[in-house]
Amino acid sequence: MTDLFILVGTNPLPCYVSAVYLKNYYRECRLYLICSQDNEGIKQAGTFEIGKRIKDQLIKHNHFKKDDFAKLVEIGDVSSKSSIESALKPSLEGCEKIHLNYTGGTKSMAALSYELLMSCEDKQFSSSYLDGRRNIMIIDGETAGDDKDDLRRDEALALDLETLSLLHDMPKTGDKDRSDEYDDLLEELVSMLDEDKLSDIYGSSSFDCEVLLNSEKLEKATEQQTLIEENVSKLIQNFRPDSGTKAQKKLKKYIDGPWLEHYVHRELLKLEPGFNLYFDVQKRIEEEDHFQLDIVAIYGYQITLISITTGASKGLCKLKAFEAIYRAQQLGGDEAKTIMVTLMKHPESLILDLERSYGSFVPGFTAFGIDDLRNKSIFESIINHIKE
Repeated sequence: MTDLFILVGTNPLPCYVSAVYLKNYYRECRLYLICSQDNEGIKQAGTFEIGKRIKDQLIKHNHFKKDDFAKLVEIGDVSSKSSIESALKPSLEGCEKIHLNYTGGTKSMAALSYELLMSCEDKQFSSSYLDGRRNIMIIDGETAGDDKDDLRRDEALALDLETLSLLHDMPKTGDKDRSDEYDDLLEELVSMLDEDKLSDIYGSSSFDCEVLLNSEKLEKATEQQTLIEENVSKLIQNFRPDSGTKAQKKLKKYIDGPWLEHYVHRELLKLEPGFNLYFDVQKRIEEEDHFQLDIVAIYGYQITLISITTGASKGLCKLKAFEAIYRAQQLGGDEAKTIMVTLMKHPESLILDLERSYGSFVPGFTAFGIDDLRNKSIFESIINHIKE
């Protein structure tokens, strides 16, 4: 019997995946989830509730039985050696084989727990962490299994959107079916994309501060906006000549952006990508933190957020990219990826701007533009980016 001690951090995803992997690796084991206690006095965030959610999902999906759980342990001060010892020592009585997984938790929590458990006399000790860069498990400093094994391809570790949302305490999160109500209009818009005519309904330039300060540019921008509105109205009349005011508003909203989300989702599904795609993911609850995500891809246990905009302005796309990266990390942790699909002519400039903003830490970010959409290379590229 191996006693598994898993350190729980603020992101439950890697802790959950590590627990499932190690259960399958050792077979016979007891699980201890080591959490931090909420303590405002030392500015320490508590992870006990996160540990409970991990436990609930592990039991729900039959990875562990209730009897396999020893307990959830709370550490009063994760920077204190004595605090960690007093929290863990009672759990060590009767243990013969001890395994510490330090994927989660703080650096001090990992170092002090490692020192304590490794020094236990007459107990066999091992340790591990989930390498999110290479998607492998490292046990005692060595790769568990083959170096080429990608744990995202391990079916036992695969997640769905419901499990992911419950791990993050977002029970109202769900996706929608893609409607085919405007498929005829969608085909027309795709034709306009292919024929380089989208400027008829989106314009050739974006409004910015310089426009507002320059009367001549503002006049031209106003004329362009009037022409765009006329072209959009003509497009609606061609496809829904008898539509009322309410229906026209829905059509205008669809032309403004959702058609491109539908198009990208449809084309990705055609290629049978080998991972789950969720369309229009929303946190369905009325509160400040409500969000809507265009497409979420889950490859095994790794999350990729695909954010789609009909914007061509780097400034607008950059703002959307910042939000998308935040949401991706909120849902999938530091290892989550983010993809921006835009109508920019030079999306590489957006990638460079994000690299400057984040330094060396750009979490799997890439961006595509209108030329990628037009030559159809984008769909294979998106799939390759998710799987790389």
